[in-house]
Amino acid sequence: MCATVSSPNRFTRFIWDRGDYTPPLLPIVHTTDVFHLREILRTRQLSPTPCPVFSGENLLYLFYGRPAYRANAKCPSTSQVAFYPVCFILKPDVIPAAKRVFPFDTGAFASGRFDDFRHSNQCLEDYIIDPAPSPGFSVPIPEAPARLVSAFYGNNSGYYQGKPKDSLGIPALDFEVESFFDLIGNNGQTKYDDRRCAIEIQVDTPLPVDKSNVLGLVVPNILVQDTEAQTALSDICPNIISYMSYHSVPAEYTVLVMNIVQQYFSDQGWL
Repeated sequence: MCATVSSPNRFTRFIWDRGDYTPPLLPIVHTTDVFHLREILRTRQLSPTPCPVFSGENLLYLFYGRPAYRANAKCPSTSQVAFYPVCFILKPDVIPAAKRVFPFDTGAFASGRFDDFRHSNQCLEDYIIDPAPSPGFSVPIPEAPARLVSAFYGNNSGYYQGKPKDSLGIPALDFEVESFFDLIGNNGQTKYDDRRCAIEIQVDTPLPVDKSNVLGLVVPNILVQDTEAQTALSDICPNIISYMSYHSVPAEYTVLVMNIVQQYFSDQGWL
C-alpha cells in the first residue's frame, strides 16, 4: 500500500468533480473461456479465484462495458473448443457495489506495462476509485464507472472506442489524472493493448448468473450446434450470440468479440 495516499484520493476527487452520472449506463461484462464456462453452467455462478496481483485474495474480475480482457493470451493457435473466449453481458446493476474499481487492467499495471506513463513512486493505490463523497468499504456500481467515463471520455461511445476527450484542463497537482490521460491518449506503438482503458471492477463474492441478470452471452458457434451446450446456455440467458471459430490464436478473437458487443450495445441505444 502507499503510505501517502489519502482517501478519497485525488484521482477519485477528479472523477466525482468532473463526471456525471446519467443514462444510458453500460452493462457489466466478464470474459472467460469455454473451459471455465462449463463449470459456470454447472454452478450457475461466476466465482472468485486466487489473484496474482492482490496476493492472498480471491477475486472475481469484471469490466464496465468493454470486453477487452484476453483469455488465454499466451496460447498458440488451436482448434480445441476449451480455449475459445466467452463473454457474459450482465445488467449494469448486477452488483450494487465493488471491493475495488480501477480505470485500467491492474495486471498490466503490475507487470510494468504502464511504467512509461507514471512517476516511479506512484503505485496502484493512487489510481483506485474510492467511494464518494467520503471513504467507506465499497464502491457504488455502476455510478463510479459511469462518472469515470463521463470525466475522461465524454460519453459511452468515446469510452468503448478508447477515444478520450481532446483536453481536460487538469489541475497541476493531479499527477495521476495527467498520467492516465496520457496513457489512454497515446496513439503510437505500445507494449500494452486496449486494456489500458477498460474499467476494472473487483468483487470478492460469487455472482449468480441466470435470466434475471444476464443480458447476452457471446460464444463460439460450436456451442450452439451442440444440443447439451445449447440447452445449458439457454437456461441462463435468452440472448445467445455466436461467432465462427477457426484454428487460430484464442486471443485474436478479442477484437471480434468487442465488435459483436459493440453492435449489440449500439442496437440497444447504449452507444
